[in-house]
Amino acid sequence: MEPAPGVWWQGVKRRVPPGPHHGKLEFEPLQDTTPNRYALESDDSEDDVTLNTYPNASKQLKKPKVTYNIDFVWNEDASTVSGNQTYVALGEAGLIWASGTSLDAPRAQVRLNEDSVASVYCLQPNKDGVGVTVVVLQYQLPIDAMHLFASVVLSTLRPKSVVVVDEYSHPAYISSERTPPLDPPIRYLQTQKSSFKPLAATASFQTPNLLLSPSASFLSILEMEEKPGLLVLLPLPHIPHPPPSTTTPLRLSVHWPESQIKVLHSAIVKSGNWVWDARLAKNAGRLTVTKKAKRRLSDSMNMYI
Repeated sequence: MEPAPGVWWQGVKRRVPPGPHHGKLEFEPLQDTTPNRYALESDDSEDDVTLNTYPNASKQLKKPKVTYNIDFVWNEDASTVSGNQTYVALGEAGLIWASGTSLDAPRAQVRLNEDSVASVYCLQPNKDGVGVTVVVLQYQLPIDAMHLFASVVLSTLRPKSVVVVDEYSHPAYISSERTPPLDPPIRYLQTQKSSFKPLAATASFQTPNLLLSPSASFLSILEMEEKPGLLVLLPLPHIPHPPPSTTTPLRLSVHWPESQIKVLHSAIVKSGNWVWDARLAKNAGRLTVTKKAKRRLSDSMNMYI
């Protein structure tokens, strides 16, 4: 049956114009066919490409959230500890700096679950009666444990001011100024209540750079509590691995110039009786733990931009 001129033909979505060719329909079969099933509905048993292609594959289960418990284990009466000012040594830079400051035996250990992750040292009060406490972190902490570690240290020692020694990656640092790769500066970051006066050999730590270490938590808490806080950062010549998923012992792999660490020490320590000795810093390995670190498979698979 031929369609009448100027009418709609059933199943065809365009009008057939009158003319000598009206007995021959020109239509697109793919346009008028029934849509595929997967375009109309979804069936997990048939449309899950992963399960159909790999029958043994299963959906990843969420890992249980790890609960961290941090406490202080004192070697003597905590009431004898006087710490109006606290220094926190983090990363390899903190270990190198703390090892050259002739610290005595630790007064306490900071335990994270089953690991003693940090040692607490106390110096004799100076002539002004100001006691100094030094906290040396000997482990790399997971991101979820960093803020808790900083919070417990500050709430336990309750210092009036805090100085944190850490490191930053110079190759990954974003700056509008061109800095020679062989002469990166010591950078600093401070709270509004800090009275630190920058030295000529130091430069401020600017945005949009980020810190993936407990030092960010320390300064955030100090800023919220309106206390003086100062962070000084030694430059790393490489891009470090991201924070581990579990506590991992620190390993020393960088050696900074002696003159640069002395500049850092003079910037944060005003007392002439407390000096930094490069000969003592050569034994920085004594502050590291002897627990064998397990190599993480993901370390060799990380990519950086």
